[in-house]
Amino acid sequence: MSDVPFEAPSIESIAEIFPAFDFDHLIAQGGMGAVYKARQRSLDRDVAVKILPCELGDDPLFRASFEAEAKAMARVVHPNLITVYDSGAVDGLLFLVMEYVPGKSLFHSAHKKTVDPQQAAELVIGICRGLAEAHEHSIVHRDVKPANILLTPKRVPKIGDFGLARAAGHHSGGIAMGTPGYTAPEVIDLPELADQRSDIFSVGVILRELITGRPPEDDPNPDEGIADSKLLGICKKATDPDPSKRFQDGESMVAALKSWVRPEAKPSSSSPPGSAAARRAVVDNSASSTLGRNLAIIIVLLAAISVAWKLLQEKKAANKALANVPAESKIVHPGPKQEKPLPAPRVKSTKPVGPSNASPPPVTKASSETPAQSLIRLRNDLAEGNFAELPVGTLTKGSSYYFYVSKATTWQEASRMARTFGGHLPLVEDDSSRQWLAESIPEEAAEDTAWIGATRTSPDLWQLVSASLWKLDLPPQGSGEFAAIQRDGSVQANGSSDSHPFFIQWHRDDSNPIRIEMILKRCKESQETNQPFFPPGIETQGERKFLVVEQSINATDAREMAQLGGGELMTAATEEEADWIEKRITDVAAPDGLWLGATLQDDLWVWNSNQAWTFARWAPDSKLGSGEYLLIRPDSGWVGQNQEHQASGFIIEWSDDRNSEEPPLVDNGLKELGGKVKELVAGLDAKRRKAAAKNADKFIWKLDVWLKRRSNNTEITQWTPYVLAIKATVKDGRLPVDIPRNPTSLYRKPLHEIAQFQLNKQVAIDLEFETEAKKIRHAYHDRLRGAAKAAEEIGQRDKARKILGEIEAAADFSEE
Repeated sequence: MSDVPFEAPSIESIAEIFPAFDFDHLIAQGGMGAVYKARQRSLDRDVAVKILPCELGDDPLFRASFEAEAKAMARVVHPNLITVYDSGAVDGLLFLVMEYVPGKSLFHSAHKKTVDPQQAAELVIGICRGLAEAHEHSIVHRDVKPANILLTPKRVPKIGDFGLARAAGHHSGGIAMGTPGYTAPEVIDLPELADQRSDIFSVGVILRELITGRPPEDDPNPDEGIADSKLLGICKKATDPDPSKRFQDGESMVAALKSWVRPEAKPSSSSPPGSAAARRAVVDNSASSTLGRNLAIIIVLLAAISVAWKLLQEKKAANKALANVPAESKIVHPGPKQEKPLPAPRVKSTKPVGPSNASPPPVTKASSETPAQSLIRLRNDLAEGNFAELPVGTLTKGSSYYFYVSKATTWQEASRMARTFGGHLPLVEDDSSRQWLAESIPEEAAEDTAWIGATRTSPDLWQLVSASLWKLDLPPQGSGEFAAIQRDGSVQANGSSDSHPFFIQWHRDDSNPIRIEMILKRCKESQETNQPFFPPGIETQGERKFLVVEQSINATDAREMAQLGGGELMTAATEEEADWIEKRITDVAAPDGLWLGATLQDDLWVWNSNQAWTFARWAPDSKLGSGEYLLIRPDSGWVGQNQEHQASGFIIEWSDDRNSEEPPLVDNGLKELGGKVKELVAGLDAKRRKAAAKNADKFIWKLDVWLKRRSNNTEITQWTPYVLAIKATVKDGRLPVDIPRNPTSLYRKPLHEIAQFQLNKQVAIDLEFETEAKKIRHAYHDRLRGAAKAAEEIGQRDKARKILGEIEAAADFSEE
């Protein structure tokens, strides 16, 4: 799409394009077109005519898709769909002729207004039925929203704007369309996977908005305000991020809504608080004292529902966080005997199995839970430092608790999972803790090795995840970068691709020593000493050191965090660096990307290190102008995002790259050249205007001379009106361009000859100007195209687009 906003053609101009219609008025316009009310004379009926911007008609992919979809929609007739009568293209404009629906859109009728839940359900039932009919004909809308739903005078919803729809199975080059907040995730991320369930997602958002009165962009807590648990469940199922968990078609959602509506369609005076009567009482300001009583009951119920819902959501989040921990794990063991008894936490446990000198935390009651199940259930408590209850099989030593996770994974993933549960990989600070941890590896475990919290930060330097140096006499043996302890007490150095089980360690006083902010601060302070260290998990590539930090964060905070550690956000300014980081993050769970150290400045991407930008690896779905900060997505590529975007993490780099010199990347003299071209063309235009004005003066002079030479006063009187009328056509120093080729009643033969001669002179003057100006513009265009190509080749797409835009602007130099 062009950056120039779409302007709807006037009624007069659109009537010339469509002579078969009598146009009444412009109904609405937006970025994707304009809609007019018109009368179709041949069938004597009111219709709505929609036209789309010319640039859409110029896009062969969009045009082919539009034509196919319009034909498909013309075959679909349903009370809840706006019927398509005709479609095509005229003068480059794609158009649709549709059923005219008197009334307002759902957006104008209900935006930021609460609707009675039962009325909302009835509206959505109609919307679902209309979509079900479209889906039956293999048509997916992909942009269902209140503005695209019209309400008839009888409040019947009718869905329109299928001009952006797509026939199921028809791929359009990955063109993603939709409206943020209403559009299903797959439509934005993978538009080719959109199907009828994508429309169901949008309908679920609309249902929730009608009930709560909050549009999605203003709704950080979308589930608040829906008191009925069954209705809330319908909304949540319809808007599940996973399409397989949504209603699979419109009729399924209709059935769910009808089963909710029917039991409450005729409420009695004794309806319970959760019924339709109670819900209506919430919005009925004219109710008597019964309203107050009902409100009090409802408030209590809402509070209870809110608490129960929060607990349910926390449990679901925990299940997702430990999706890879096998629930069937049967490893339950106490570990070695506690060195110093702690106040007994409440622990669900089974009969302990482990080293003979171990003593498990006290058992309060028996449980059939496995260790993994109990860990998942307690995830939120543990993350918040609440140790009133510990997972099954938790061990106690000193002031710490330990839990063994039998799932073999990489060190990085083990470290991430430990942080998810509020802990960290265990610290081995002396021989006693080393021996105790080794003996705590269950005898029945499939492996005799477990990860511990230590990494190699240089060839001869090992460091604990707490940023303390390795204190044991013998460092981990081997060539790897991550430490693992074995049942015999030895500590080995393993690689980043190795997988082992691991322990999670918590501190009873919640004094987690591995909080990233604390470690980064220590790291920066150590850089001025003779023994600098870096955060655990540090990796080396050449002379550079990198750290992948996985946490939800925006661009500004990510950069500040990197600088807190004495580093910067990573730059991938060389092919070698880009290859390395792509391989490194292949297995990183970062669906929302990781921040890199580059920003968009004046349409030009610039590395924060001042290194030259010589290439790019944009993701296939990366959009131009989508943001000013750079992200990398695993197995996808680079994308631009706004600084408010919550990425999945960021990458810190420690290096001397900032000292690099940046060579020029694109022709920075284009702006000056453009000014010079304007100046030259303006000079030519001034010369043209002067010559044209002189020619016009000569034209008037010739007319006056011819008139004076008439033989008598009678003849002068006869010809004077014609001469004056012709002289009046000269405006702003120019002859009119519509002087007829042959004499007319005004341009009689002698006057016509004079006019034709001077008009030919004016045409010659204009032609000379156009020829010279075209030479200048063509040379400038060639320069622009070359610069745009150079920018495109190094991945500066935004700059290339802006440069190409100058070509169109240059065509108007003569009119400025």
